[in-house]
Amino acid sequence: MDELTIELTTIPTVSTAQGQPITVLHLTGTLAFDTADHARDTLRVLGVLGSPALPPAHLIIDVERLLFLDMAGLRILLDLRRHSIAAGGHLAVAGGNDLVDFVLEVTALTDTFPRHPTITHAVDTAVDQAAVHSHPADGSTAN
Repeated sequence: MDELTIELTTIPTVSTAQGQPITVLHLTGTLAFDTADHARDTLRVLGVLGSPALPPAHLIIDVERLLFLDMAGLRILLDLRRHSIAAGGHLAVAGGNDLVDFVLEVTALTDTFPRHPTITHAVDTAVDQAAVHSHPADGSTAN
């Protein structure tokens, strides 16, 4: 069986305009059919996926050390995205990884998963986007 390590980091000093923290999920190893059950169980325990836990609204997936990604792994990423959006946030993918770029390209999901070269870039973008949504250019208040 291939191995997968999942680590969760909440960036306490950085939050969006709504005060929601930004959480980084670091994936190392293989996110595939062989590790999918372990991944789902771990993500539930961490409170990132599934009920009754409320997932972090703003989630950055660090894929720099991801060695393999198949359709079962991609399904988990899609579920994470769906849960983040349901919590009023977004999900982005960070870290240079040609394999992940290739998988997202051949599955036509490059627009679904915003990519950032680094975690820092993804965090800065999340903070900037939240500021724009909380203070629209027309001066109205976003709900």
